[in-house]
Amino acid sequence: TLASDRMIRVWVRRETGTFWPTINHALTNTFPTSVELHAAADNPGLPQRLLVGTDNGNIMEFLILDDFQGLRAGKVFLAHAGRVQALATARKLGWILSAGRDKYLQAH
Repeated sequence: TLASDRMIRVWVRRETGTFWPTINHALTNTFPTSVELHAAADNPGLPQRLLVGTDNGNIMEFLILDDFQGLRAGKVFLAHAGRVQALATARKLGWILSAGRDKYLQAH
């Protein structure tokens, strides 16, 4: 989940069926606006990847650690002149698609 306090939270379902926030990661200098998850089932053998769109037009990539105790920063894509409104992926093509407040649709 994303929050206006600049926090990214990753929730994991426990054996009891309840969800628990296992990762709390704070962004600096920007606010998260959209998120897309690449789950391990979608990419066997690769780490889970979290893509976060921000209000300054960047898309930040994070790799979820295997023990679900943290995020490791990956690439930063300069995507838009303003806020990233939406993210989607075309997994078979390896594309990241983003729509921004600048009224552009970008493929990365």
